[in-house]
Amino acid sequence: MDTTYETILARVMGCRGIISIDGRSGSGKTTLASLLAEKLACDIIHTDDFYMPFSERLPDWMDIPAGNMDLAHLEARVKSARCPVLVEGSYSQHPSLAGLYELKIFLTCSADEQASRLSVREGDHFQAFRDIWIPLEEKYFAAFDIPSHADIVYDTTVV
Repeated sequence: MDTTYETILARVMGCRGIISIDGRSGSGKTTLASLLAEKLACDIIHTDDFYMPFSERLPDWMDIPAGNMDLAHLEARVKSARCPVLVEGSYSQHPSLAGLYELKIFLTCSADEQASRLSVREGDHFQAFRDIWIPLEEKYFAAFDIPSHADIVYDTTVV
């Protein structure tokens, strides 16, 4: 089945629980969450708010998929949310959280499109995304096979 925004919207409108939007940097997670939140009249929890300070990360955090995230704090926030609610961002479908969701959406885009979007969005910080953050996300996706566990996979390369 071809996935479109309309098919995603149709699935989301029936949800009364917690919806997760995970995916590649620059794939449109925040944009989709904002669009869906307007339709659902619900709150968004952004995983960007749950990155651990560098001083609290384990010495080998870069070798641990999602080792830069405070997953316990994120889980507590998600469990206390008034539903429906959207949980948007990288690492939101970590196996320790995946059972919380009624619907899991994974966004992807081509590497070229990702680079194009991130170079515009991040400007001078794009190099860090290319060298550090994208490889860490890809390690997480591969370690837990995140896309295959999503209910919907949506390629935003051509939207």
